[in-house]
Amino acid sequence: MKKISFSLIVIFLIGCSHIKSIYVNQDLNLNDKSVQYALEKAKAKNEDNSIIYFTNGFVNDTIELENGNQNLFTLPIETIDQIGLAMVQIVDNTKEVKINIKLSKPTKFALNPLELKNHKFIYISRVHGKNKFIIEYTNSVKRFL
Repeated sequence: MKKISFSLIVIFLIGCSHIKSIYVNQDLNLNDKSVQYALEKAKAKNEDNSIIYFTNGFVNDTIELENGNQNLFTLPIETIDQIGLAMVQIVDNTKEVKINIKLSKPTKFALNPLELKNHKFIYISRVHGKNKFIIEYTNSVKRFL
């Protein structure tokens, strides 16, 4: 009986998670012109930099982003629906990134330096109208527009 109760609790907690992480494991292709262009435009060619894109679903949501012990910004952001992008931020991928999304039910989460170091591009989206978020770690560039 205890095993069944414990299993149900674990399933419930996993189902209630506000954060879903997706890992696309592939090597960074520096010969890809779209990757070169994105890194050059963002000034993120340094191997200690990763780029965080806040994409779909943000509607005047106040985001607080810390990198290591440095507060990079606390701003309301809004997705531009025509391009599916709200904000871009370069981070030092050797340090933990803490994100606090200040909603009626605040959501806080951290991006681990080990994952950041292995992925140049991180895409964070909000499920429209819900307090659920998807974080995609990848080494490929998504096009906006």
